[in-house]
Amino acid sequence: MFSVFDTALSPPLDYFQAMGDLLYGDKRERDAAFWGSKLGPLQLLKPPIARIPDSAWELLNGETEKFANYTAYTMFPFGRGIRQVKQLVESPERVGEITLRIPVNQIKSRIKRSEKRNQQQAFIDATLGE
Repeated sequence: MFSVFDTALSPPLDYFQAMGDLLYGDKRERDAAFWGSKLGPLQLLKPPIARIPDSAWELLNGETEKFANYTAYTMFPFGRGIRQVKQLVESPERVGEITLRIPVNQIKSRIKRSEKRNQQQAFIDATLGE
C-alpha cells in the first residue's frame, strides 16, 4: 500500500508497514510481518549474538547461500552497510535500487514485457487480419 513499485520500503517506513501488517493484516500478512518471528516488533531489538541460533539453523538446513549472502553480514557491526557497498561494487548499475530503493530492474523488465506483448499482439493481428 505504501509502495508504488511493489518493493521493500526503506527504514523506518518498513517498520511501520510491518506493524500495520501485524495489527491489521490478514493471517498471511501477520505471519510475514517482522520476518515471521514470534517476537514480532521486538525482533528488531534482538542483538546480533541472539541471531546465532537462527544462523546455525540455516547452516544445518543447508541454506548456506542465504547465510553467506545475508546472515553473515548481520553478525558484525555495520555489516548491512558493508553488504550494500559490496553490492554496489559488484553491480554499479543497480545504484538506484540499492541506495534509493528505486526498482530500476523491475521497471526495465516491465517495459520489455510490454514491448513483447505489443509485438505478439501485432503478429496476431497481422496473422488473423489476412
